[in-house]
Amino acid sequence: MVVTAILLCVVLLGFALDTINKRHMRLAQKTDGSDSSNNNKDSEKPIEMIESPKAESQAEGRHLSERLFDQIWKAKLWLTASKPGNIIEKILLCFSWKTNASKISNTKQSSNSIKCVHGLRTLSMTWVIMGHSLTSAVYKLDNMSVFLRLTKQWTFYPMLRAIYSVDTFFCISGILVVYGALAKLESTRNTNKPAAKSPKFWLYYYYHRFSRKHTLDSCRKYWWTNILYINTIYPKSIGDTCMGWTWYLSDDTIFHWISPLIILPLYWKPIVGLVWTGILTAGGLAIRFGIAYTKDIAYSDHMTVPAPGSEILYFHPAGRITPYLAGMATGYLLYKCKGKTVKLHWALVISGWLTCFITLGSLIWGLYGNAINEKATTPTGDIVLQTFSNLLWAIAICWIVFAGQHGYGGVVNSFLSWKGWVLPSRLSFGAYLLHPIIFLWVEAATSETGTTTHLSDHEIRWQYLLHILYGLHYNNVRGNTIHEIGNCVYKALSKLNHTLWYLYSSACKLRGYLGVICGTCNCL
Repeated sequence: MVVTAILLCVVLLGFALDTINKRHMRLAQKTDGSDSSNNNKDSEKPIEMIESPKAESQAEGRHLSERLFDQIWKAKLWLTASKPGNIIEKILLCFSWKTNASKISNTKQSSNSIKCVHGLRTLSMTWVIMGHSLTSAVYKLDNMSVFLRLTKQWTFYPMLRAIYSVDTFFCISGILVVYGALAKLESTRNTNKPAAKSPKFWLYYYYHRFSRKHTLDSCRKYWWTNILYINTIYPKSIGDTCMGWTWYLSDDTIFHWISPLIILPLYWKPIVGLVWTGILTAGGLAIRFGIAYTKDIAYSDHMTVPAPGSEILYFHPAGRITPYLAGMATGYLLYKCKGKTVKLHWALVISGWLTCFITLGSLIWGLYGNAINEKATTPTGDIVLQTFSNLLWAIAICWIVFAGQHGYGGVVNSFLSWKGWVLPSRLSFGAYLLHPIIFLWVEAATSETGTTTHLSDHEIRWQYLLHILYGLHYNNVRGNTIHEIGNCVYKALSKLNHTLWYLYSSACKLRGYLGVICGTCNCL
């Protein structure tokens, strides 16, 4: 409560300061632009109009308002050490919801931006939350047999492959870091202080990343590993880490730290940089192959119950770097082709999209037949999938980005580049940090009441929507009105969920009765 109260006060101060600054700027512009015109107009007005009581009262009111605002402005300067734009003011303005809301809701994008990234990021985060909704519900099921049956439905099966959503994020991060860094380096190539040789540029490169991704944790033992972003390297077990779901931040930050070792060769000697990227990719594949071969890890083990060694494949940066490297290579190609017309033969475009769809579909539903027949994969198949699956997924995503950026994306790129994805894409990082906390909160609440989860295929989807809704409700509670509205909507959706479950159960029973009748009458 104390932390919430402090944050609320800071937000209100930031909003007030932002409002005062903008009003001061409007008054200054109005004064500068109207002095000369007002003098000319006043000289042309009749004397009796200027001296009318109504005009005098209005002028006096304006003067009083301006004097009052002058006092507020002086107080503001005093509070911020009489220096507009100092560090205190900048910190407070960071919490102004007025400015932040306008920036977040602005869907305008530059012509050189990679527009389809917003759609990929939003859909991937949705997939992550769907997968976590499933795993958070599995431990409190009262009908595990239903869950096992649902895993054999092809519409439900992709939820078991949410692991690939993380590879999409790594791939996007690699694309953007190279695409942005090379553009900055090229803009200063012929200047007296090229950014490639500037310590200041590289210090800001690391600081900017640290300040954007940094989160403080209150874990007692390993909190410092989160601050240094080494929590996927130490401690060795991911179960001992602080806020275990932040493992992605650690890997992504480590990749960002070592990215100049690839960016600079790509900038100075592109051929050397691409060969170096290929060597690192081969090294990442070798690490995954070695772990999968020596530890004998089944392809799906690390998605359910972690097997020995599977944590390296899933959490350790050495096991997850290949999608990032694929993204970096694609980012270089996008940078070199920026502003140019790329002509691809129609056969190559069709082949690229067919390969992309086949790859994505195979990685998601390739083992669906094994799940139906309850048949395990072969050891050789496990090794191949563990070694190449993440990289193949990233290559397919890279094709979607590259083809869409150069006019070969068709309806796929139009869908992913829709402006409606921009807002949730910008909020996806907050959703990533917050949604596991909401899961833990809901789990604690249900544990106190002894509530269990009765799972169905629509149950998990409604649970996902309820988590999103209650997360927004929890973050935006600023009074009893919003609190009550959130509770009412939550209860209404819960009742609708139970109603749908009742109808679904009734339909299943009716189908069973009809089956018995039809079987008796020999009509089937």
